Amino acid sequence: MNTKRLGTAKAVLLSVLILPTMTLVASLSVFSGALAAPVAITSYDLDQSPRSGFGCWSHTYFGFITNVGRTASALGYCNLDGNQLANYRNGYGTLNDQIISATAADNHLFSIGLADDGLPIHPVITLRLASPTRVTAINVFGGTAEYFAPPGALTGATVEIGTASAVIPVTPVGTANALGIFPDGTLNLAGTSVASVATTTIVLRDFTAAFYGSPFDQFSLTEITVEGTSIITVAIDIKPGDPRNLVELEDPIPVAILSTSTFNAPAAVFPASLTFGKLGTEASLLRCQTSGKDVNGDRLPDLVCIFNSRKTGLGRSDTVAMLQGATVQGAAIQGQDRISIDD
Repeated sequence: MNTKRLGTAKAVLLSVLILPTMTLVASLSVFSGALAAPVAITSYDLDQSPRSGFGCWSHTYFGFITNVGRTASALGYCNLDGNQLANYRNGYGTLNDQIISATAADNHLFSIGLADDGLPIHPVITLRLASPTRVTAINVFGGTAEYFAPPGALTGATVEIGTASAVIPVTPVGTANALGIFPDGTLNLAGTSVASVATTTIVLRDFTAAFYGSPFDQFSLTEITVEGTSIITVAIDIKPGDPRNLVELEDPIPVAILSTSTFNAPAAVFPASLTFGKLGTEASLLRCQTSGKDVNGDRLPDLVCIFNSRKTGLGRSDTVAMLQGATVQGAAIQGQDRISIDD
């Protein structure tokens, strides 16, 4: 076991704050509804993460862990390989076990400082969701131990969803601990470029952290939860009957929402909610048929709607168009189909 600590007075102070000193009763009241019914995180990956034992903090992960050949030893480590930086793949563990830790156990300590090679550590967290979701918020829990510095140190991150990304600050939530730090917080995606994109994958990178207003090189996470609206994926057929889905940008565009044995499109879809175009958010609806029409020969009634091509945002280089909307019961729907543009 290596218990080496930095020799400066500041490092000594921080090591006292970082290492386990006491056990408190965990509080789950910070997000009164968030833990009860979050969007399920089925698994997660990590890049450049210190392994369990780093700084004498411990976490669990049930998946594949591979050392990357870099080490971080400045905070000491309490496991044989606790100073190793590693990639974690296709697993689950501390970050999605629904346990809010009150100690340095079951609490993942991350570093955004320098590794032993003198180069920065850039951790990446990739979350995988149970179903396509429009994400509204990501809740981060640092742990409830009163005299730890890393819980609540996280101040922001870049959130990537699909090809969109946004730098999101962490808004403190709940009650400050004995150090005056709010250990939990929220990355609020409302109004950002990543909020309207349905996804099953969220990437968090470029983390920032602070301790009493000064940049800090570490943060802890004992749990992450995701809030959002789950999406029902529907099959659509642009220009029904045309195998090329040939779109003329000056003409109205018919789009059929196809029914299945478990989804009656004419009865289930709320027509006024429909948007269609390049991103799927374009307000281009002209009208929908009042009765269903079987457009694909499966003897099930489909819902055919007409959209204004000039309001779709589609251009000659586009090969896919998106539809979004809601059911009459308020569930979100989304579908896409390939297109070709008439020259």
